[in-house]
Amino acid sequence: MKTGKSFKAHQPVDLYFGSGELVKLGEVVAALEGAPKKVFLLTMPELVALGLVDGAVSSLKEAGLEVVVFDKVKPEPSCTHVDEVAALVRESGAQVLVAFGGGSVMDVAKAAAIAATHPEPTWMYVNLSNRPPLDIEAVTLPVVVVSTTSGTGSEATPYAVMSNDETIQKGTIKSSYIFPRAAIVDPSLTLKLPPRLTAATGVDAFCHALESFINIPNRNAFSIMVASEAMRTLYKSLPAAVANGADLALREEVAWGSTLAGVAIANAGTTVAHGMAQPLGARAHLSHAETVAIFTVPVLRNTWQAATGLFAEIASLLDPQRVLGFSEEAAAEAGVDMVEEFFKEVGMFIKMKEFGVKEDILSDLVGDITGYMSRPLAQHPKVFNAEEVMKILKEAY
Repeated sequence: MKTGKSFKAHQPVDLYFGSGELVKLGEVVAALEGAPKKVFLLTMPELVALGLVDGAVSSLKEAGLEVVVFDKVKPEPSCTHVDEVAALVRESGAQVLVAFGGGSVMDVAKAAAIAATHPEPTWMYVNLSNRPPLDIEAVTLPVVVVSTTSGTGSEATPYAVMSNDETIQKGTIKSSYIFPRAAIVDPSLTLKLPPRLTAATGVDAFCHALESFINIPNRNAFSIMVASEAMRTLYKSLPAAVANGADLALREEVAWGSTLAGVAIANAGTTVAHGMAQPLGARAHLSHAETVAIFTVPVLRNTWQAATGLFAEIASLLDPQRVLGFSEEAAAEAGVDMVEEFFKEVGMFIKMKEFGVKEDILSDLVGDITGYMSRPLAQHPKVFNAEEVMKILKEAY
């Protein structure tokens, strides 16, 4: 084992992985405890227009289930949106939620499963570093997910991310009660993803694996094993999948890497790049994947010298021949170079200013990152102070 400490590995999701697995959705839902009769299916209009949702609805109906389709899930959802969806869920009388989509759809479904069965607004259950959440009880509605992107890994996690437009914050609900009861990862559903979205979601998945790998207090032998395989898989397959999205074998590789990365963060969590990304997303209304990509390389450039052993391991995972015979320090720096080159190859080495973000936002971000998102700072190999956070923000600008 790479760590000598004791640990608990927890992955309660029934995972159905493989092209064509969508046909099993109906039987999976019908077999849930309590034998549900009515399903509330959440998705986005773009997926309906592509004709992807039809297969899900058909499978559910063939299993004898009544289906209510809600196709207006908003990207990067707010807590207000979740509360609105939860009201519709309660009104429908559905016994189970099915999320058909990417991270935003899964986030809304998981959060609505809480909000539909709990008395307070959804935001009160969000876990901020400077404010504990309200307790979540086991009475949440069951959630089954069908992933249509390869990035968030939400099919394997107990997390739901949302923003609060009033407080200008973005945070995460964490509860074992919102692990999906089952997840279908059917890579054939990702064949129509455009190259930019393939790249963005794939980089997000890679960063999940990377950050869980370097999460000092939470990493363990299990998370290291899973994150290592996720990084290797995505580093090798994502550039090719971006270039040739019609190749199903490549889509399967990327989907597998993404799911493994989700398992990794479910067991070890993320660190500074995600802690910086969420406040930027709240203030500048950028997608989660874009904000993570913006910060990852600048964070790593300011970290590797504090953890040369870890970063040398990353280099050896990604391209062992390249660092053969290198000193630990040289291999560690090469590991960061590899990540930057990987981002550039898929078009995701990006800066804030490319999206019209104003530089005067940086001081507010420092306050956010060292305030309500400070917990990820403490989990990083190098604990950054406010001045160092500003330095990274300027490099990412």
